[in-house]
Amino acid sequence: MYQTNQPTTFNNPIQSTVTQTYQQTTSVGGMTADPLRTNPGLPSTQQRTFKNDMKAKFESIGTVSFIPIEAKFIHDNNILGKMEPYCKFKVGWRSGKSSIAKNSGTNPVWSGEHIMIKVKENSSYAKLKVKDHSRSMFDNRLGVAEISLNEVFQNGKASQWVPIIKKGITTGEVLLEMVYTPKPLVQPIVK
Repeated sequence: MYQTNQPTTFNNPIQSTVTQTYQQTTSVGGMTADPLRTNPGLPSTQQRTFKNDMKAKFESIGTVSFIPIEAKFIHDNNILGKMEPYCKFKVGWRSGKSSIAKNSGTNPVWSGEHIMIKVKENSSYAKLKVKDHSRSMFDNRLGVAEISLNEVFQNGKASQWVPIIKKGITTGEVLLEMVYTPKPLVQPIVK
């Protein structure tokens, strides 16, 4: 069992709470008990509150559906054929991508598919990368954008033209619709 003889100080209240809890190890029947699992000195409501606080930081509050409609790009740099763009969306560590707009050139149109990504409470923006499927893997990025999620959280949906930027230059724009679906609250069953 982890135990320290010297008091440890942390600036982070979570680390401090965990350290203090581990320092309060108790002996039950000659065996050392794990204070985070069964600590007779710590009331069960405090244990549950700590656990629920930690769980809430990682739980989703709902889903944002990204729907790319169409795009307008300034140049088609493909020597052979036309551009075949697709969109990659990322919120936190979760991501999803659209289908490929085959042989669409500078004016791709997508089929209105929904790319659904779960979001957490602290999610304030999404990252969008637009890539060309027909180009080499080393230089297939058409550009990137950061999309604020504030409007979609407030209104439930949003539609906007998002400028796509590569190396500080606007290379085009994507018409994007977003729909926010909050996570349903679980009601306790009363008998």
